[in-house]
Amino acid sequence: MEISKMLLDMMGIDSRTALLLLGCFSLALSGFFYGFKFLKLGNQILGYEYLIVGSSSVNFLFYNTTLYPPSYELMLYLDSFSRAFGFPLLGTLGFMQLTHQLQLSNSSKIMLFTITLALTAVILYSDFFAPVLAYFYLAVMYPFCLFMLYVAKKVFDLKRRKTGFSLMLTTIANIVIASIYDFYVIPGEETNVVFNFFFLALLTWSAAFVTMYYAYVVLYESNHVADQNTGNSD
Repeated sequence: MEISKMLLDMMGIDSRTALLLLGCFSLALSGFFYGFKFLKLGNQILGYEYLIVGSSSVNFLFYNTTLYPPSYELMLYLDSFSRAFGFPLLGTLGFMQLTHQLQLSNSSKIMLFTITLALTAVILYSDFFAPVLAYFYLAVMYPFCLFMLYVAKKVFDLKRRKTGFSLMLTTIANIVIASIYDFYVIPGEETNVVFNFFFLALLTWSAAFVTMYYAYVVLYESNHVADQNTGNSD
């Protein structure tokens, strides 16, 4: 512990900041690692959304190091995108490729990202939207979390209980994080090393990225087997 404290003192950061940076690095790692894995599975929607969050986390690390003002603005924008459209809309559509056999053309995917990125700027920088923005985030996040619980049930139905339970657990944690994000301040979070909102949020999002990917793989493998059986029967 003394060695760790000495190293942190040498770097000029405290334990709370160090854990926040570690949580951010964890989110960046899971975003890039599983984002590329989604792309390999042919899901561009989830793949690129994961990469956007990974890039946002790297940008946060950059801002924390440099305090570069444009980096702060980019951080707010990318955070707003993921909360408003990235996962609530694009994440749902990405999973629906397996749960509902949704097929979108490449041009439709490009249009989806273009429109939602533009809409993010509208809701974030328009004065008329500011009073309801926090409620809008909740209104779109709750249905997405309910959809993830539906995905967890489908995974349970395939007898993959550990994966299903993990997705259910991280989804419930996401509901809690989304519910308090703009509405509740954890007592003492300004100084608390572990029990502060952003550290808990970063860990929750990192874990959710992992469980969502492996739940997707379960459904992907199940659909692949079903397609093979259909082909054999023909």
